[in-house]
Amino acid sequence: MANEILGHGNCPRIRPISTYDMAKSKFESTKPIRGRTPEVKPLGDERRYTWYEIRKKTIANQAENTQYNTYVCSVYDIDCVEFYPNGDVTLRTGNWRTTCFTVGAMINFVLWHTGKIVSEGGKWYFRNKRGETFRWEGKELRLKRDGEHLVPKDAPVQEYKRVVSRKVMNSLRKKYRPIIEYGRNMLAIEPTFDRLDLEDAKLGVKSLNLLPTYNWIAPNVGENRSRIFKMMDEQIQSGDLELLYDIARYVATSAGQYSYRLEKFVCYPENFTKTFDELLKHEFKDEVFTSEPVDIGVMFNDRNKKYFNQ
Repeated sequence: MANEILGHGNCPRIRPISTYDMAKSKFESTKPIRGRTPEVKPLGDERRYTWYEIRKKTIANQAENTQYNTYVCSVYDIDCVEFYPNGDVTLRTGNWRTTCFTVGAMINFVLWHTGKIVSEGGKWYFRNKRGETFRWEGKELRLKRDGEHLVPKDAPVQEYKRVVSRKVMNSLRKKYRPIIEYGRNMLAIEPTFDRLDLEDAKLGVKSLNLLPTYNWIAPNVGENRSRIFKMMDEQIQSGDLELLYDIARYVATSAGQYSYRLEKFVCYPENFTKTFDELLKHEFKDEVFTSEPVDIGVMFNDRNKKYFNQ
C-alpha cells in the first residue's frame, strides 16, 4: 500500500493552495515577518515557523522581451511548489526524498485539494484527484492543467516490472538438480554440521556469504557466489563427490543459521531449496527476469528490483 507523505503533521498550519490566483492572493494578503525584508512572508498561519515561506519570483522571457511573476512555496530555501500564470505547477524536493521529511509533507499540505505525493517501494509518485498516479523522476516535476486536474507536462514516465521466467528457472533447476537433491538428502539425514574452516580456503571463497544482506557485512557476495557456481559446473562435469559435499555445505551455511547452543550450523532441506532458488535468481538475473511495461497511471512496487541493486 502506498505511503502518503505527511511528516509529523501540519504544525505551521499551511492552508491548501490550488491555483495561481490563490497563491497570488495569499502572498499579497500576508504581512511580512517583522524585522525581515518585505519579501519574507510566512506560508502558514503559525507565523513562528519562519522557514516556511511564500515568495514572489520574476521570470524574464527573453524571446518575447517580457516578464511574468510566479509564486513559490518554499521550506529551507527549497522552492517546493511553484505556481505559474498559465496554470502550470512545478514540484521540487531539493534531492530530499524520504516518507516523513518536511519537504514532501509541505508539498502535500499545499496541494491538499489538488493532489498528493505518495511513495511506493522507495519511488515517488504524484496522484491527482482523478486517481491517476504518475512517476516522479529527477529533481523536479512540471505539471499542467487537464481540466480541473493536474497531469505531467511532459510525457509520463513508462515503468517496467521484472517478471520471473518459469521456463528459464526450471531449466536452471534441472541443470543443478544433482546438487540440489544431494543437499536436500544430506540435510534430511542430519540438518546440523560443523563450522566451515575458512582458513583452509580450499574452495577459494572469501566468506560464508552467498546472498546479499548488508554491504558492510558481506562485501564479497557476488564474487563468492560466482565462484561457487563455477565449482558447481566443474562438479557436474567431474562427478567429484568430495567437491559436491563441500559445495552443499557452503550453500547450507548460507541458507541456515549458526546455533550457539549446539555450536553448529543448522539448515533444513526446505531452506536449502529456497536459498538455492535465490542464488539462481541473483547469479542468472539477466536470463531469469524479463521486463514488462506497466500501465501509465498505475504505481507499483517492483519486488524483484533487489536482484539488480547490487
